[in-house]
Amino acid sequence: MNLNDVYQSDTLKAADLKGREHLLVIATIDVKPFNDGPKLILTFQNAKKSFVCNRTNAKRIAFRHGDDTDGWIGKEIILYPDLVDFQGKAVEAIRVKPAPERTQHVAKPVVQKRDGYELSTTIHSGERHPNAPADMGDQEIPF
Repeated sequence: MNLNDVYQSDTLKAADLKGREHLLVIATIDVKPFNDGPKLILTFQNAKKSFVCNRTNAKRIAFRHGDDTDGWIGKEIILYPDLVDFQGKAVEAIRVKPAPERTQHVAKPVVQKRDGYELSTTIHSGERHPNAPADMGDQEIPF
């Protein structure tokens, strides 16, 4: 029996990520006081659990989406488990990284000549930008 299954909570733990990355869309942001100071509480579309976002992770989100948390709503982020040093021990924690920016299909102009006139047309090649994320949109969120 897994202790995380027995002692469930409403907030995410690293074990909830099941050892892999998850692309999530931020739904709401609140502030909650803790003994060591206030922290952001993020909820996500299609997820049951909320995420207690520490200063490190908040700065990572702000790097891509700005310091105004109102601008984070509807934005994609990736949560992933990582080993961090906590009180001299390596422990698993949740880290945030920005989702790669999605880009539109690459448009290529085509110029044709007809009856002495140049006709310009744009053809969409269907190519994806090389930094576009892998399709994680259909993944099942286990938390």
